[in-house]
Amino acid sequence: MTAPEATSANAASVAGVAATAISAITAGLAAGSNGLRVGVVVPVHQGEAMLEDCAAALLRGDEVTRLVFVDDASPDASLAVAARIAA
Repeated sequence: MTAPEATSANAASVAGVAATAISAITAGLAAGSNGLRVGVVVPVHQGEAMLEDCAAALLRGDEVTRLVFVDDASPDASLAVAARIAA
């Protein structure tokens, strides 16, 4: 797998995890747990290409109120992207 293919596969994986988490949260709300608020910790390793899509997917609904990006000193611009999302 080449680097662009790996990045695309990782982005698809992150989007899938985000969709699954949002579905579980939505199901919980439908079951009567109104007012549920969730913080999500997102581990980041060379995630520059997918951080914005990941954050957008997680923040689509009202349930996720806090995102925490944990970067492992990736050599790409992940930290700058996370800072831009936080601003």
